[in-house]
Amino acid sequence: MSAAIDSAMSEEEKIKAMMKMQDAQWQNQQENMSHDQRINIAGSKNFSKKANVPEGEPPHGYVCFRCGQKGEPSLRSI
Repeated sequence: MSAAIDSAMSEEEKIKAMMKMQDAQWQNQQENMSHDQRINIAGSKNFSKKANVPEGEPPHGYVCFRCGQKGEPSLRSI
């Protein structure tokens, strides 16, 4: 146990002190991370890519999985 938490404290006081210490540690960690340079990891997903939208007409009997309508999918249902 830390000096901030001692045996004379009630259980509720110990929990509050522990939460306060964890919050302070997390704030410190966030501050340290804010100064780090971001590194792109090979194989990670690039979210700036466009959605996979097929070109041309859909196959015969196509049913949109979003709106449940037959025929060509419309961009309004997306």
